[in-house]
Amino acid sequence: MNFARSLPVILVGAAVVLLKPQVALSLTPVEVNNIAQTVTVRIDGDGIGSGVIFERKGETYFVLTNRHVVSKDGRYEIHTQDGGKYPVYYSKELPGLDLAVLQFNSNKSYPIANLGNSDQIREGMTVYVVGWADRLPGIDERSYQFTDGSIRSRLKNPDEGYALVYNNEAIPGMSGGPVLDENGRLVGINGRATQPEEKTGTVLRLGIPINTFLAARNNLQPVTASSPTTPLQPGVRPNIATAGQSNPREKVTATRQRTAEDFISLGGAKADKGDYKGAIADYNQALQISPNNPDAHFRRGAAYNELKDYPAALKNFEQVIRLSPKNAIAYAYRGFVRAQLKDYQGALADGNKAISLNDTNSPNSALGYAVRGSANFALEDYKQAIADFDQLIQRFPNRHEPYGLRGDAHRALKDYKQAFADYNQALSFLEFSGIGIRLNDEQNQGLTITQVNDNSPASQGGVKVGDRLLAIDGKPTLKMKVADASKLIRGEEGTTITLRIKRQGRSDFDLKLNRILISDPKAAEIYKNRAIARAGLEDKQGAIADLQKAADLYQKQGQTAESQTILKALRQLQDIPSTSQPATTSNQADPQTIIVAANEAIARNPQDASAYTRRAAGRYQQGDKQRALDDLNQATRFNSKHSLALAFRGDVLRELGRNEEAITSYSRAIEANSEWGSASVADVYLNRANIYSDRGDYRRAIADYDRVLRLNPKSAVAYALRGLVYQRQGKSKAALSDFNQAARIDQNNAVAYFARGLSYQLQGDYQGALAAYEKATVQDAKLLAAVNNLGLIKYELQDIEGAIRQFQAAIEIDSKSAEPQLALATALYAKGDRKQALELAQAALRLDNRFANIEFLKKNLWGDRIIADAQKLLQNPQIRALPSRR
Repeated sequence: MNFARSLPVILVGAAVVLLKPQVALSLTPVEVNNIAQTVTVRIDGDGIGSGVIFERKGETYFVLTNRHVVSKDGRYEIHTQDGGKYPVYYSKELPGLDLAVLQFNSNKSYPIANLGNSDQIREGMTVYVVGWADRLPGIDERSYQFTDGSIRSRLKNPDEGYALVYNNEAIPGMSGGPVLDENGRLVGINGRATQPEEKTGTVLRLGIPINTFLAARNNLQPVTASSPTTPLQPGVRPNIATAGQSNPREKVTATRQRTAEDFISLGGAKADKGDYKGAIADYNQALQISPNNPDAHFRRGAAYNELKDYPAALKNFEQVIRLSPKNAIAYAYRGFVRAQLKDYQGALADGNKAISLNDTNSPNSALGYAVRGSANFALEDYKQAIADFDQLIQRFPNRHEPYGLRGDAHRALKDYKQAFADYNQALSFLEFSGIGIRLNDEQNQGLTITQVNDNSPASQGGVKVGDRLLAIDGKPTLKMKVADASKLIRGEEGTTITLRIKRQGRSDFDLKLNRILISDPKAAEIYKNRAIARAGLEDKQGAIADLQKAADLYQKQGQTAESQTILKALRQLQDIPSTSQPATTSNQADPQTIIVAANEAIARNPQDASAYTRRAAGRYQQGDKQRALDDLNQATRFNSKHSLALAFRGDVLRELGRNEEAITSYSRAIEANSEWGSASVADVYLNRANIYSDRGDYRRAIADYDRVLRLNPKSAVAYALRGLVYQRQGKSKAALSDFNQAARIDQNNAVAYFARGLSYQLQGDYQGALAAYEKATVQDAKLLAAVNNLGLIKYELQDIEGAIRQFQAAIEIDSKSAEPQLALATALYAKGDRKQALELAQAALRLDNRFANIEFLKKNLWGDRIIADAQKLLQNPQIRALPSRR
């Protein structure tokens, strides 16, 4: 069982219904939470934290947060409860207080916090602290948290405004979030922890009263930069002047030294971006200033956990528990780390402690049950694990994780029927038939599309984020809830749905889309485990179907090794030898023999996809590409998951110049990930990358070359071609590194010599490049790039006739390659053969007009001499008159 899967459940926060703020005496915690979630915002960027919307003027909203959340000069973004994201375009601070006001613009209607009177807050009163916690061990996103507690004291001489002391649980990332009273009114801003009490070691939380802000708000001034100088000595508090952010601002008049909270926020932002080592460096800075800061230890433990340095993570969580012995979440996360170290008894004890410290009905207690249940599972106490996972399901009945965990435990007890039921329940949250969009309700103003999934019917149909959904199959959505709209959008796979769309800048329009089955990639493990349960129930065909689905989803996530493992198990279950593959050009040499045998197979079974693929191979060898394509179309029609046929079809389409269709076929081969025969997924990624590169889509090209290298780290071709893309992007250093790596992998083949030539050429060593390219062409006379580049080198060495011969040879290899045609045109134009030169140049630029750009030529390693001559050619009126040059 994957222990880490038990963790995300709790950190999502309580399931709540969004309601308008309401004022009443002694609201229940759920009612206060309903209010809190609508006014609390998440702050991301070069620092991270939380904030609260407290004021609105027209379309400008004002958010109150901690000054230390925005301590760095950088970019920040406000995330609202409905999924909205807004750049912070202006911010102000209050000198002497750890407070800042951020502004963002929106035409949406967001609730505003109801301000309370913090002067009436007294010891013993209940308060609620709200905010967005960090990404913590086992989860991949920040999570909304709502905690309750009580006021312990009020300080008469507060530092930076921190006068409220309370015992609420607060997790790093919640800094800047609201402190609310029992009526849901804003009475303070949470932001700091106390030093541990000498006798008990207790750590409390500190907040700034809202009345402190209101009394000083007339002194607001633009946020300015924090000094990145050496941190203060332990125990010494810095003087506040100002702090930083990338907004319009007045002239900087003063700076402030960064506080421990500043460094914690900066580290949290780095961790949020995956820079855990950089985050640890910031946490270390915080701990130099405040050695007993529990938040710094907590976050550092989380960062070490992400780096899988579990001993270091354990040490930090132990320090958090020493400083804050009643911190239930710290016990739960220490239990998680102990489990990674296979200390399951220790994990069990920590799970018990976390549960005992939480209110029985608190959603936060779920994390303790997740840890304890997972520890019991590891200790093979499956019945107790099931009892723990039952508790998880009670707290989170609408999430897939608890059902998957309980299914694992039932499966371990060989209760396959109940395991099957649990896996089905888990999948009900991860799969549905739809069109691939996510919606938000905009306060009775209709439904707005906030997410469009890649390769979904919605994305293919042209739906865009920000579109407003006016009607679904003719039913108006003005007052429709998201849940009701989702029910209408979902339906039987293959059926159609009509959406009425409103988009800024154009008239309202209709889109007709086909529903497809949409699967969350997280469903892969559930399918894998359900296959085992089905096998236990002797449902062999069901198990085969589940394994195939699991392999497909793992492949979509890029987990190729896991996918291949599943496919191997699938072959064993199907009793198919792993070497079984359809005949291809690689294992039958005579094309007519291939065709005759395939015809016989098709006569026996007119829907034999493999037979059509074999016949296509024979026809391809005979040079009949169109009839080969016809056969491959038939093969993929009869078997849509035949990766070999789909990949082969992509190759033929590319050779026919139908690149967009080739990309689609390659993508389908990767998605199907079955029946590869002599092909491989790495080959398909490579071919698709080459098309992306040719059309200038460098981001996708590099992503595919990266995938090839993950699958085959010794692919010299992928290194060489990725280097070319880097070079075209102007990233010479990265290009040179890839060229050298390609040359090192296998020093005596054509690709290695070609890569060595690229490296020499990039460094201006034309003699070295000449020798390397010549060796490459001896190894492979059809290596187009080497043949062409040999011409470029000869041109720089003033061997114009030799260059012309090379460019002509390159054109013979590929008559649709623009580069050698323009290079030959340049050489002929310089010689005075202007008529032929202009005809060639026009043809080249019709194929690819990027070669009319001198900077593009430089990035393709054209030298000074040929570029100077190319400029003369490109200035010719006939060339300048081409539509592509206007």
